[in-house]
Amino acid sequence: NCDNCTFWPSRNEQRPHIRWNSSGTQTLSITVTNRDCPNEPRTQTVTIEVMPIPRLSISHNLTANTPLCQGNSLIATANYDSTATTRFQWFLNSIPGTSARTIKYENLTPITSNYRLEIRVTDNNLPQACRTLRDTLDFRVSPRPECNFRVSRSIISTSDTVTLIDFNTNQTQGATYTWNFDGGIEKQSYSSRKIIEFTTPGTKTISFTVKTPGCPEATCKTRSKGSKMR
Repeated sequence: NCDNCTFWPSRNEQRPHIRWNSSGTQTLSITVTNRDCPNEPRTQTVTIEVMPIPRLSISHNLTANTPLCQGNSLIATANYDSTATTRFQWFLNSIPGTSARTIKYENLTPITSNYRLEIRVTDNNLPQACRTLRDTLDFRVSPRPECNFRVSRSIISTSDTVTLIDFNTNQTQGATYTWNFDGGIEKQSYSSRKIIEFTTPGTKTISFTVKTPGCPEATCKTRSKGSKMR
């Protein structure tokens, strides 16, 4: 008999498995009754000190639900009350890293799937069954946006068109692309070019802004002064 515990009978019913549901000083008692002496049961009680399960977590410099921008650093720390016999070991996509409490990764390359950062802590003060603890962090690296485009002609006239070429609108999942034609009218649009018509003279500025998740936006511009693009 015990409080705050669960029994699992083993193959040998005289040696059941017990899991304690709370830590601290616990009492376990067993009562044996002999069939020949049913009125004289024997009870033995023992006291057991149940250690609390240590808590392990990873703190990091990432923003919740936001990818790490390419070129930025990931800094992660294992939160654990360590002792002299505690050993830390980091893994990134199963590749071993440093054995320090804090780790820093730089220049991670964007990949199609998530990265998985894992910390394993081995505490020799714990019982063998729970000596190694683990925690993981899944995150994605977003490519830093690239912004560029060219115009097809350097001189245009009123009501004439100019074609914007050599731009990329398929950089990464979740990227956004914004154009500003400064009064120009988009006549046709394709995957890698746009045809823009200007109906009024003057200096025109065309801008193209790219934003990828977790990264600052990138904007590129070209201007026409009078009727000359430059």
